[in-house]
Amino acid sequence: YMSNLISGASTTTTFNPYVHFRINWRSGYGWSVGCADKNGANPRPVNTSITSQNRYPTEAGSSFQVMTSAWNQLDEMHIWQSETFFAMAVYNNAGTISYSNRNSGKNWFFYWGDFPYIDSVDGYHYGRNSIYYPGCWMQTGMANHDVRLKNASPDTSDYQTFGVGRYGGVTGLNEYFNHPVSNATSYLNTAVVGTGYARYAHMWPHPLSPRTPIPTANGTGPFLIPCQYNGNPFLGRDENTGVPTGAGTQGASAQNFGDSRAGQMLGLYQVPDEFGTAPGDRFKVGDEFYRTVWTHKKGGTYSTFLDGDNADTNVYALPEKSQIGPDPI
Repeated sequence: YMSNLISGASTTTTFNPYVHFRINWRSGYGWSVGCADKNGANPRPVNTSITSQNRYPTEAGSSFQVMTSAWNQLDEMHIWQSETFFAMAVYNNAGTISYSNRNSGKNWFFYWGDFPYIDSVDGYHYGRNSIYYPGCWMQTGMANHDVRLKNASPDTSDYQTFGVGRYGGVTGLNEYFNHPVSNATSYLNTAVVGTGYARYAHMWPHPLSPRTPIPTANGTGPFLIPCQYNGNPFLGRDENTGVPTGAGTQGASAQNFGDSRAGQMLGLYQVPDEFGTAPGDRFKVGDEFYRTVWTHKKGGTYSTFLDGDNADTNVYALPEKSQIGPDPI
């Protein structure tokens, strides 16, 4: 965390949270990226040590492997390294973009980003829990589907990945927990309630929510929506006051249900669905340049990317500069 850029760092403790990242390639496994907490534990987005070379990129095992043996199995790799976020997008495309190739190709996108610092919250909780970090990880992607193909739905043979969480999620009763590894079924479903889902955070805009272009004075263009982490699950506890699964030891209530922290996912923006011509497109808003990431299908259902009604391609954007704003004089 960019604590050295925070004036006074923290009034409550010596504020120095950090996480570990590791980008890995191994023959037979391909590319992967993972994070771990300050102690090198609790690997995410999959539950395999980040120091292990035998690591799959997602919870779907070998389905998302890219470049297992040769460079010609990798079409694109985009990496962002910033003071406040890190991101990596990997694509193994299906060749020519066509409907007949729709069931080929795979892609995944990993992001870690800081939240804007709140001293009375983040300094306080770091003082109580040394792995607490005011930021989150997110991963999404699809396999057996060419995400570049616009207006095309996935099939039942396709695969999905999605998860979002952080280290030191804190309940309303001051207990801490870590969000589970990527699990698209549990993280995406917007129609489930109960104490078993308290440990699953969500983000806004929701990954399944359609984003249409916005008309402007200069024509139809991108509209950068800052993505936000929301530590509480999408829906509620269904009047259940039992102990939430994996999110503290005290009962569910209006004061206790999931991670109470929310914050902007710095550097990550939602743009209109199917914006641009290809992943990695460069565009300008104001004085800043951004690059796009095409990640998954959406727009027609409430619980999964893998639905015949999801024909739209989700697009995120990240800035080229490590810090948005005027260049130093």
